[in-house]
Amino acid sequence: MRKRMMLMLAAVALFIGAIGSFKFLQIRAAIAQGSSYQPPPEAVTTIVAREVRWATTRDLPDAFEQASVAAHVARADAEDRLDAVEDNLFRFGRIVEGNPALRDALGDSSTSLQGKRSLVADLLGDKVDGTTATLLGQAVAGRHHSLTSVLALYQRVAANRRDSMIATVWVASPLGEDQRERLTRALARQHSRPIHLNVVVDPSVLGGARVAVGDEVLDSTVETRLQQAQRRLER
Repeated sequence: MRKRMMLMLAAVALFIGAIGSFKFLQIRAAIAQGSSYQPPPEAVTTIVAREVRWATTRDLPDAFEQASVAAHVARADAEDRLDAVEDNLFRFGRIVEGNPALRDALGDSSTSLQGKRSLVADLLGDKVDGTTATLLGQAVAGRHHSLTSVLALYQRVAANRRDSMIATVWVASPLGEDQRERLTRALARQHSRPIHLNVVVDPSVLGGARVAVGDEVLDSTVETRLQQAQRRLER
């Protein structure tokens, strides 16, 4: 009996030591990335440790990065700020996408991380919440992804928090609040899941709208309908 108890105590000690080593590696990896690391909740850490299979040495920092994003997203959700965070990430991605000089500056590997973060901070000012500012500061670390792809990943993490889908609609002019709500409800019914709607105002859209949800695209713009009519006349 005494021998069995000693073996059990030894096993528990090994388990606790393994957890401590794992936490130490987490913190050291985050510091090496130069990010302002905040330890994620235990539930987030456990999920990542169990589900991720690291095929390359680069996968481990990716897993830690996603765990950090998930922790910030969970905090924003608890404070009822997640919709605003998702909107802000999308808007900043559109700004970067539409500004080649800014995109090149933030994607330049010769620019220091501190320099990129200072540029982002100057652009943001006090226009966004702390969670968005932190996530954008993390996104520009740019170890091996483009900034726009990283921001898209962060939005997917936020959407997965509530098991929702991301829909993007292109329109000629801004949608009113009532229009946004009706379109969001219609898409949610169609896909049987909550929808987070991103709106892109595109002057090249003559009328109607183009909606993308995942790989599915519904194009009812005037331009597309005219092209379809022309193809039918040419047959």
